[in-house]
Amino acid sequence: MLREIDAKRIHPGILKPVQHYLSHIVYMIKQQGVLRAYSARSMERSIGKYKKLIKSKVNAGANAGNILERLTTRNHINSQSWSVQTELDLLTPRSYAENSYKNNPSGEAGDPQLWEPFQDCLVTSLPAGVDCRFFLKALLKYYRRTEVNGASIVGIDSFDSIYIAGRAWAYNNVYTSTLYKNYISERRRGNNYIMFTASYL
Repeated sequence: MLREIDAKRIHPGILKPVQHYLSHIVYMIKQQGVLRAYSARSMERSIGKYKKLIKSKVNAGANAGNILERLTTRNHINSQSWSVQTELDLLTPRSYAENSYKNNPSGEAGDPQLWEPFQDCLVTSLPAGVDCRFFLKALLKYYRRTEVNGASIVGIDSFDSIYIAGRAWAYNNVYTSTLYKNYISERRRGNNYIMFTASYL
């Protein structure tokens, strides 16, 4: 029959799945010897499954090819030793819980929030190579600017430890630190804030 199709005396559409499977019988006999018995029940189940999945009335061949490729890919993935869900979890954003952020002590809903990761560290060993002297100096200037009467904060030089966060949400902006970049293994150069010294009145 295949020779007749190659000679274009028979249309290829006449070769239905059953005839196609039968065309392999000669090869199987040559490889394994004469078949004592055979069953087509598994083949009939497969044909029935694919028949239900093929919905196209115009280009059924392309539809059948796409279905076979999808099922083959799915079976190959399911046969692997690793978990698909575990691998997909690496691509999805981390879920947030109540302990993922800290609200402002004021309790107001619109006030800034601190987001994970959180870390307690000594002022003398701040992360990302921040010098404790520059940090305390900048913190003192900040408090002086934000105080109503401009008074200095007593005892700020005696800080032993500090509670820091990886990100902060304030005024509809998310501020990301080097601590958070290391936490998620971020290596891109863009989207960074740069600390610099500026003169002001």
